[in-house]
Amino acid sequence: MKRREEEMDRIRESVAGCAACALAQSRTFAVPGEGSLTPKFVLVGEAPGKDEDACGRPFVGRCGKVLRTALEACQVDPDDVFICNAVKCRPSRPDNPMKDRPPEIGEMRPCSGFLRRQLLCLAGDGSGWARRTVPVLAVGRTALRWFVEFAAPEAGAAARFPRTESGWKLLSVTSLVEASASGAPNVFRMEGDDGTPVRFEVYPIWHPGYVLNGGGGRVTRGVFAGTMRTIVGRMLAEGPLAERPLAGA
Repeated sequence: MKRREEEMDRIRESVAGCAACALAQSRTFAVPGEGSLTPKFVLVGEAPGKDEDACGRPFVGRCGKVLRTALEACQVDPDDVFICNAVKCRPSRPDNPMKDRPPEIGEMRPCSGFLRRQLLCLAGDGSGWARRTVPVLAVGRTALRWFVEFAAPEAGAAARFPRTESGWKLLSVTSLVEASASGAPNVFRMEGDDGTPVRFEVYPIWHPGYVLNGGGGRVTRGVFAGTMRTIVGRMLAEGPLAERPLAGA
């Protein structure tokens, strides 16, 4: 556990000092993430918003309230989850700096190493550096896109994300959420620093911002909360992260 704590401290320091893209110039605080280092699962969002940028913590604004309330309805204490974002600094709209926007791929790319290091750190079992399968709740399209762009999909996931000349084609988030609720996570792999492959079972869920903006007339808060209960129930049915089988075993 001490080794994991030390690695997470190093990552936080690296995030705080990062100036690899233009987002560093406009941020108040970088938002590395927070939560348990022996989590029930890892929750990955897209990027900090205005409220998160102001205090340096993830999911503390309106979207965060919806998400944390849904977690508590699943009988999951947010302190038992590791919560972070694909991008660690807030992207704002050039025409209106008070408004948030999704990060672009050019902003995701220089930041991608931070999330990779966090995920591989959390995949350790705490007694050494053995790698374990990691369940991930990907909140919104951008979080899912991070895995599509920066991790290797296994056969089933690759079929859901066909590659075109311009890159991976993301299918409907709703169809992928419904598939996950039915028990079909998207499995991605990354190599650890020692070359050991690590599996990530990624379950997408709609971003709370989509829900707050009407959910396309279909995804209400009730639908969001109910689907979250189903997906989280499936994730937890596999057992706590610390008890998951070794990757490749």
